[in-house]
Amino acid sequence: MTARRTKSNTTKAVATTDDPFEPINLDPPNPAITRWEALAERDVYVHHDGDAEKMLGHVHPRPAWADPEQDTTGRSHLSTSYGSLPVRVVASHNWGKDHGDWWEPAVVWVSAKFYGNRHETVQLTFSQIDDSDGRWQNVAMSFQPDEARYLVEVLQAAIDLFGGDQ
Repeated sequence: MTARRTKSNTTKAVATTDDPFEPINLDPPNPAITRWEALAERDVYVHHDGDAEKMLGHVHPRPAWADPEQDTTGRSHLSTSYGSLPVRVVASHNWGKDHGDWWEPAVVWVSAKFYGNRHETVQLTFSQIDDSDGRWQNVAMSFQPDEARYLVEVLQAAIDLFGGDQ
């Protein structure tokens, strides 16, 4: 083996056995730089295919009540959520749709949602026919759990005005 200077002014040993031109690195790379470069080359994309758990699962596992079909994926953890199956509550005094031999009533969809920032909400979506064009109109509102409890209390108080059990 012989040593020689390279253009970058580092010393390299040249093997004199098999290949006299194969350089041997006498200046091994800094492990911190090697690690940093490996991290810089990592793929950061999350291929979720609509599955919120692929975005949130490493931080928040899917709750037992969350239905994968109700997942919402978004631009960040703030807009990605697990959702429950929605429950429909008939709102018979609002505009539904007459299909000739059957009626589709207006409804309020109620569901629970858990977002990636640990934000828990109860979502109400009011759905009725828009009288002007005959299409469904949906308005969603989300309530924090304490707000939803208060809404339940207010609704019960309103019902109690009519005698309670009606």
